[in-house]
Amino acid sequence: MERNLTLVALFAALIAALALIPKFSLGFGVPITAQSLGIMLCGTVLGAKRGALAVLRKRSDFLACARARRQGTSGMMVQARQRRDDEPAEAPIR
Repeated sequence: MERNLTLVALFAALIAALALIPKFSLGFGVPITAQSLGIMLCGTVLGAKRGALAVLRKRSDFLACARARRQGTSGMMVQARQRRDDEPAEAPIR
């Protein structure tokens, strides 16, 4: 279980790192991004289930940061915010 979690987190980080590489176009106009190659690599190396978990993990991180940015708070503040007394520790970020 811990190995699966480690691999999923590692490949989610790999997808995020590959997103920083700018796209390039082939001679006939097809754009290729390194991030899409990273997603294909996830599915190939990890298999269907773990590869999908890595991609979903990356997507959920992106959505959490986009939501925090829209509210005007940094991503670290979302993770370290104070919880109300009536709010459970496992409450989702809204």
